[in-house]
Amino acid sequence: PRSAWPDARTQLSRLLPLFAQIPAHRASLALVDQAVVSGTNFATSIIIARFCDKAQLGLYLLAWSTIFIVNEVLSAVITTPYVVISPTLNSQRQAGYRGSALLHQVLLSLVAVLVLSPVSVCLGFGKRSELGALLEVVSGLLIILLFREFSRRMWFAHLEMRAAVLADCGASLLQLFLLGTIIAVKQLNAVTAYAAIAAAAAVPSVTWLVMYRRRLVLNAPAALRGFRMNWGLAKWIACSGALWAAAM
Repeated sequence: PRSAWPDARTQLSRLLPLFAQIPAHRASLALVDQAVVSGTNFATSIIIARFCDKAQLGLYLLAWSTIFIVNEVLSAVITTPYVVISPTLNSQRQAGYRGSALLHQVLLSLVAVLVLSPVSVCLGFGKRSELGALLEVVSGLLIILLFREFSRRMWFAHLEMRAAVLADCGASLLQLFLLGTIIAVKQLNAVTAYAAIAAAAAVPSVTWLVMYRRRLVLNAPAALRGFRMNWGLAKWIACSGALWAAAM
């Protein structure tokens, strides 16, 4: 039987007029939010470079690259298709689809933890023990680190830019405050930096869950249906990403 959901071409054709209707102030808020997040990440790198040795900076950046790759994979599978498909659904279907996105985020984050944990254990021996120890900590904090980006993209999908800006500003201020506190007690390194980042990531994550707790429908059929909808777009996004990475 023919699927009840629009195909990818129909979804894209319906989405394009929506982008044209985004008010200028919302677009400006999106730029402000990106500036806050990118600026905080850059400031964190500078702080680590200033107060730690090169080895700690290298470990920090290596772990950051790992988190970035996992985030991009989850974005291709979950939030990018969500941005395209969600506006084409009515409010009832949106609640189920939103709940499926949350379930997919949690489940795939757990898969990432299960993959990263053995790697960190293997690297925990010999000369790479510091890297292994850092990845052990990162794998333990990975779900909350990934959920922060998920919450940002979900706010953007619903054009709730103000909520994203306020939550990310709060997270950035907390992150910089925690880093300053760690510096004051002379305990800053890659591990403690990620602990501060994860603590700050809880601000937008918890805020999103509180805001959307009544706008979610969590059940297995909706999650399976959402995965099928997402995969129609995700496979092409993943292929384009792989081609881009191969060309680098």
